[in-house]
Amino acid sequence: MSIKPWFRRLYAIALAIVLSLTIFHLPAAAYSESDLQQLKETNECNHCDLSNFDFSTANFSLYGSALVGADLTGANLHHMLLNGADLSNANLTGVDLSEAIAMGAKFESADLTSANLTQGHFDNAFMDQAILQESNLTGVILTSAQLAGAYLANIQAGNAKLDKVILAKAVLTEADLSRSNLRNSNLIDANLRNANFTGANLTNAKMPDSTIYDGDVSQYGAYQ
Repeated sequence: MSIKPWFRRLYAIALAIVLSLTIFHLPAAAYSESDLQQLKETNECNHCDLSNFDFSTANFSLYGSALVGADLTGANLHHMLLNGADLSNANLTGVDLSEAIAMGAKFESADLTSANLTQGHFDNAFMDQAILQESNLTGVILTSAQLAGAYLANIQAGNAKLDKVILAKAVLTEADLSRSNLRNSNLIDANLRNANFTGANLTNAKMPDSTIYDGDVSQYGAYQ
């Protein structure tokens, strides 16, 4: 038996294994250095690539920043100041916004799928038509925020402060809203199928059929 062909086959197999391991361990796509510099200098970077950047270690805030349509996929915005910032149409998939302060910020039509908003302050935020599917909103403050037409299927929003929030025509299927405060909220035409309202405060809330909450959510396909 010839050793040479056998050695070649073994070498080919070893090379294939090394290449496959290299490919699967490549680092995630990084942000653009030039885009980041533009943001630092002007506080504006619409449609920029800031994906996977760790803003929590940055020496600047995003107060009032313009980030319309920006790619912030996987970015770390933990505890960042975003008051008045405009992130409309931005890609915020998987972003960490835990404990962020974003009062009055704009997130209209932004994609926040699987984002972490726990303990964040989003009072008076604009989130109409935003996608927050499977996001974690535990303990979030969204008092008087606007989320008309937003997609919030499968969110975790236990103990959230959602008083006076606008959720008209929003999708809240399978959402966990247990122990949340939805006092004076607007849920007109919202989809509440299989939503969990256990222990939630719905005092004076406007329900999907435009009536005021009467103590029973089962007629809307939800439970408590």
